[in-house]
Amino acid sequence: MIVFSAPNLGITNSSLDISYKFKNKTENSLFKVEPIYSDSSLGLSLSFEYDDEKNNLEFDSLTMGDDDSSWAYNLDAQINFNEFISLDVDYSDFSGNSLIQNYGFRYLDLKRRSLDLKQSVGLSMIYENRNFSFSSNSFKNIGSLRPVSHSKDFFLYERFYSVYGWDLEMSSEYAKFKSNIPSSLNMPYQIFNEVDRTVRNIKLSKSFSENKFNHEYELLFSSRENMTFMIHKKS
Repeated sequence: MIVFSAPNLGITNSSLDISYKFKNKTENSLFKVEPIYSDSSLGLSLSFEYDDEKNNLEFDSLTMGDDDSSWAYNLDAQINFNEFISLDVDYSDFSGNSLIQNYGFRYLDLKRRSLDLKQSVGLSMIYENRNFSFSSNSFKNIGSLRPVSHSKDFFLYERFYSVYGWDLEMSSEYAKFKSNIPSSLNMPYQIFNEVDRTVRNIKLSKSFSENKFNHEYELLFSSRENMTFMIHKKS
C-alpha cells in the first residue's frame, strides 16, 4: 500500500527546507523515500523497517549534495537464523561534519550532546545450558574527542545451572581493547594501544517470597587478568 503525505517545510541556516515523503507499507515492512532540498542542497533520505515477530530491522540513511557530499546511515537489527543462533547489529557511520550539524540528528537517532556513534556487531549461539557470544564494539567520534576512546572485541562463554534451588552462572570473557586516539595527540596520562583482558565470574543467586515480601540473595566471585601491549608514546 502506497501512502502519500503533505510536504515538510523548515529552515536551516536561514534557507528554506522542503521535502516530500513517499511510503510503501506491507504487512511486515515499511519503506520510505524522501527527496530533500535543504540549505541550498539536494538530498535523499531512505528508510526501511521490517518486523515479523522473529526478526526486526530498521535502516535509515541520508545523502546530501553539499560541498562534502555528506552521507549518514544507521542500522539496527536483530536476526534470528534459528532457535539457537542470532545476530545483533547497532551500527552507524557518517561523512561530512556539515551533515551532522545541519541534518544528521534526524537520521542517526542522536542527541545534540552525543560525542560518538556506536558501531557494534554481535553473534550469539545457545546450546542447551550454554551461551557463546562473539562481539565487536567500537565508537566513531563526533566533533570533540572523548577523553577515552577505544574499541573492544570479545568472546563470552556462559554456563547456567540449578543447584539445590540456587541459580548458578559461570562466565568467562576474553577481550581485546584497542585505543582509537591518534598517536599524534598528546594526553596528560599514559595510554595503552592494546590491552588483553580475561574476566571470570561465578554467581550464585536465589529469589523467593515469604510473608508477602520478596527476598533475593546473590553471591559473586570474580577474577580479572590484564595483559598490556605497546604503550602509546608521546611525541
